[in-house]
Amino acid sequence: MLHIILVLLKIIGILLGTLLGLILLAAVLVLCVPVQYRVSFCKNNEKLGGSAAVSWLFHIISVKVCYDKEKGMEQDFCLFGISLLKLLEKRKKKRAEAAGKSKKRINTEEEKLPHSKKQSVHQINSEAFDETEHTPKQERQHDKKTDSEQTEQPLQAAQDAAVPHDTLWEKAERLILRIVHAISRVLRGIISIPLRVLHAVSNFWLTVRDICGKIRQWRSFLNSPEFKAARKAVLKNGRKLLHHVLPKQIRGSVHFGFDDPSFTGQVLAAISLAYPVLPRKLTVIPDFNGQILEADVSARGRIYGIVLVKLAVQTYFKSRVKEIIKQYKEAF
Repeated sequence: MLHIILVLLKIIGILLGTLLGLILLAAVLVLCVPVQYRVSFCKNNEKLGGSAAVSWLFHIISVKVCYDKEKGMEQDFCLFGISLLKLLEKRKKKRAEAAGKSKKRINTEEEKLPHSKKQSVHQINSEAFDETEHTPKQERQHDKKTDSEQTEQPLQAAQDAAVPHDTLWEKAERLILRIVHAISRVLRGIISIPLRVLHAVSNFWLTVRDICGKIRQWRSFLNSPEFKAARKAVLKNGRKLLHHVLPKQIRGSVHFGFDDPSFTGQVLAAISLAYPVLPRKLTVIPDFNGQILEADVSARGRIYGIVLVKLAVQTYFKSRVKEIIKQYKEAF
């Protein structure tokens, strides 16, 4: 008995160990294996299009989106180099073909039936419909309706004769009561106008006071040293994140020109100010002879999950962002 228990514990320990190892392996892969992306754009007299692709784990998982002026938008999701979207399309086509074949087979079987059998089936259905159309139950209901209508007509005539006609004095009394009620409603409306005005003014004053209080709270919150320190840390880590996410390789060429050569020169001067920041493999070619815009640019980059986690932890715990969030929840 003890030996069986030890064997079961050993099996459970092995399963838990393998599960923990798989979880650690997945965490290491997510944090240390980068997500690579590629972006390209092309425009000339004959072509206009672009593409974007994201891959992870040495292109085992990849997503690609392409746009072409003639073909339109195309998407693709690949796993181990196999396009899953194409497999789904093939399966849909096979199902549609199978459904079409089954319909054709049913139609051919119906056409093979003799014409006399079709007519006999149609006559039987029409006779059954005619028999069910006029049933004794419906006739009894029709007789009941006619009897009730005949009995209701003399009763209605007797009720009309029994109702007494109003006299002239009763009509005058009802008219006076209506006038009195109308005058009382008008007087109540006139008396309630000042009360409504006072109520509206008090509500407006309360809303203004609440708005002013909120403005003072926001001003004190934004001018607090904790918020300034947290903003500084967020901006610093945001710049680091942007520098990490931006593409590391940009190559290609841009050929541009305008109708006015002076405007082309002004754009070229503005680009020259950013020349130290521009990639070395990106060439800019101005054209002073006419209007033109051609480009063929591609960019690549990668994103590490461990860098994102590190920046998030630094922003939340090491700076005062956590304290600011608590103050915001307490104040607002």
